Amino acid sequence: LGVCQFISLVLSGCYQLTDKSVLAMAHTQPFLEEIYISGCIRISPATVRYLQDSTIRRLYIDHKIPNALPDALMARNLDTGLFEQVR
Repeated sequence: LGVCQFISLVLSGCYQLTDKSVLAMAHTQPFLEEIYISGCIRISPATVRYLQDSTIRRLYIDHKIPNALPDALMARNLDTGLFEQVR
């Protein structure tokens, strides 16, 4: 990733992506303006805050939590209208 210069990355659903890999990528991409990482269950809220505060000041981050496991079944709760993980 150090050779290519990205402006926007869509990595949503890449459940094997980790905090370490996202931070390494962020340090090699000075022109990155958007990163979409919803569904990346191994990326912690602390890493998202670090990206927002320290690494890339103009970066737009889309990271919806809590994230479900990649093989989890989701269903809408008829009482609340919210989607929940079915156990």
